[in-house]
Amino acid sequence: MRASGAYSTTVVEDPGSGRVVGTATLFVERKFIRGLGLAGHIEDVVVDAACRGMGVGKLLLDTLTQVPRGARAPLPAGRPPPRPPAQRPRGP
Repeated sequence: MRASGAYSTTVVEDPGSGRVVGTATLFVERKFIRGLGLAGHIEDVVVDAACRGMGVGKLLLDTLTQVPRGARAPLPAGRPPPRPPAQRPRGP
């Protein structure tokens, strides 16, 4: 894994051939809506066509979801966290 500022790129290499067979990027940013807290986003997940179905993508995602814990950022998720009470819409 190589980190540069807000980006961490993970590469999976085939040990037999030395070929890169997968890559993914984690982008961590500060969010105003979270009081300038950190939020992580996984982007650009790519797996070599010959290696699909072998768990390379899962390995990339599992690896990148562990990174934010050390960086104190929330894990990437399918839905946003609940908003603070002051920002909830008010009903009739």
